[in-house]
Amino acid sequence: MTTVTLDEVEYTIEDFTDEAKNVLNLVQHLQRVTEGHQLNAQCTDAMLKVKIAELKQLLTGEEAPSDD
Repeated sequence: MTTVTLDEVEYTIEDFTDEAKNVLNLVQHLQRVTEGHQLNAQCTDAMLKVKIAELKQLLTGEEAPSDD
């Protein structure tokens, strides 16, 4: 028995209509897409910070502080 919890209520997927199963599949897909976008945003933010530090170093001649 496979279940899904929505607003703290547990539902049995086997009892879903075909339409509800299709919507659930879309919801799960959109969650995966969202997680991928969040990961991409985190990676982009990290690269942005590195490149800002690099630009500051090039413009000022000062070494960027290390994270140590």
